[in-house]
Amino acid sequence: MGGILDLLVVAAHPDDAELALGGVLAASHAAGRACGVVDLTRGERATRGNPERRIEEAQRAAEVLGLAMRDNLALPDGRLEATPEARERLAAVIRTWRPRLLVGHGAGDPHPDHDAAARLTREAWFLAGLAGPDGQPAHRPPRRLCFATPRGRRPDLVVPIDVTWLTKLEALRCHHSQVEPGADHRLGDPDPLREAEVFARSLGTLIGCEFAEGLLLDGPTTCVDPLLL
Repeated sequence: MGGILDLLVVAAHPDDAELALGGVLAASHAAGRACGVVDLTRGERATRGNPERRIEEAQRAAEVLGLAMRDNLALPDGRLEATPEARERLAAVIRTWRPRLLVGHGAGDPHPDHDAAARLTREAWFLAGLAGPDGQPAHRPPRRLCFATPRGRRPDLVVPIDVTWLTKLEALRCHHSQVEPGADHRLGDPDPLREAEVFARSLGTLIGCEFAEGLLLDGPTTCVDPLLL
């Protein structure tokens, strides 16, 4: 199984990709791009929900966003580390799906799993440029970015998502166990959908649109991938 993806997002938990890039993923699908998400953990330590329910929610969200693939590595939630085994497993996914653009968490995020995911993604990206131990052909995506978060640094790239904002919301609502008002949610807001809207609107003001999502450059880049314009 495998193929070629235009965009692969690596997320620590099953709802992180939707929160950060749901609008971009939906817009990319609408433009005929093949997109995928790799969730590193099942979010089993979340206050609400359980691993089975969270995976079901993630798959429903994947259908809403039109993802070509969604995988879960089932690494330990709350104890995520860039171990050699985890690094090789993620590198194998990258080699299999051969994305043109890889996007993951940014370093320095206050959530330890997010910070660990940033390191794991960066190291797996490099390792994927080498042939796998089973002879799997090497593939290092030519571009790698990080997604912006409400508590991270100001984004380097801001992408308008006015036309896909409602699709992003629909995908987020698929994660009902996590976004229902009053949940003890990791974002620290009793209504995560409200916080997502506030953040998207704040980014939108930077470029004169209503809603937007942000990306960070992780080192030098020669150009911005057209699917993000």
